[in-house]
Amino acid sequence: MDPLWQHFETSTVEFLVWDEHELKPSPDNFTPSFPEETEETGVFFTKTFVYNVVLVVVNLLALSLNGFVVFLVARFRELRNTVTLCFVNLAITDISLVLFSMSGSLRRTTGIDLTVITGCVAPVYLHAASIFCTGATMAFLAFDRYRMITSPLKTLKERTNRKLLLSLLAIWILSFAVYAFLPIITVDLGPYCIIAYKNLDKLTGDRLYHTFKAILNYFLPLTVTSYLYLGIYLHLRKGALPSDSKSSVTVNGRISKTVRERRLRGILSAMLVVVLFAVCFLPTTVMSLWRAWDINFPDEDYFKYHTITGLFSRINVIANPFLYTLSAPNFKAKIKMVFRCCCWVGDTENSSAIIDSRKGDSSGRTSETDPSKNRAWT
Repeated sequence: MDPLWQHFETSTVEFLVWDEHELKPSPDNFTPSFPEETEETGVFFTKTFVYNVVLVVVNLLALSLNGFVVFLVARFRELRNTVTLCFVNLAITDISLVLFSMSGSLRRTTGIDLTVITGCVAPVYLHAASIFCTGATMAFLAFDRYRMITSPLKTLKERTNRKLLLSLLAIWILSFAVYAFLPIITVDLGPYCIIAYKNLDKLTGDRLYHTFKAILNYFLPLTVTSYLYLGIYLHLRKGALPSDSKSSVTVNGRISKTVRERRLRGILSAMLVVVLFAVCFLPTTVMSLWRAWDINFPDEDYFKYHTITGLFSRINVIANPFLYTLSAPNFKAKIKMVFRCCCWVGDTENSSAIIDSRKGDSSGRTSETDPSKNRAWT
């Protein structure tokens, strides 16, 4: 008796159900979704080609902008602080997200199939892990800002460069661990991948998976970050920052104001990143849950919804680098410097800018207790 196959696809994978006594799936009994695209007679086809060309261009723009942010922070040491390093981690997650999400549009427009090299399991796995890493990084940054506002001296004393970098590395490890089950249950069928629910019916498997992903990738990080930033807001309403009024590290009013403005600037830019993430990933999350839970979901309109929600998520990836520049006052100056090719030729203007940024610490060493000097990690 031939097995009865039930299939269901999201933006990157198809979900298939089979009984444990039946045969495993094969390309012969697998029907790809996106009917508009499966009628291809060659690389170029009409219904989705324009959209995929636009998507490739948008992806390349996102890669360039986020890569430029990583380059700036790596090139200029004075741009490095806790906020910007977290933003670099977010830029890396966006780069990985775009790289492994553009394989489909690249194949449909140019015929270049990256899954031949990586397999289709890698995009499925890294797509989910990258989004989780984005939310976890935002939550970590919110927690760090909360500690810096409520207990600045204790935070500065406990914080080290090594601890910060290890924390970001731990976030990546956690992201891969949370979705470690995906490569196990994902079946590679060449250009397509399926996630197979064994001993689970299709409807239950879809609902469990999409609900799990929505909670971990969207609702949980937004809840944590919102709670922490609300705590920061309530604390700031009570009065001056502790470091501004009680701490001995505040030498004069000018330094106090500088410290306060720098921290508030970092908080503002981080909050804008969170708001943009919430707005841009809401359509994708809603559509995913809608299709999983509504048995009357209009499958004939899925590609239209997928197109719209996909563009929203790309807006988030492109807009983030512009928000990152708000976290440091000299970001724009460094951008101008790069485009004037000063950093490449090493002229006197570049050298002077770096020297000027380090004035105020005659010993040439970074203080671990003075927040006005410990700019790299506050």
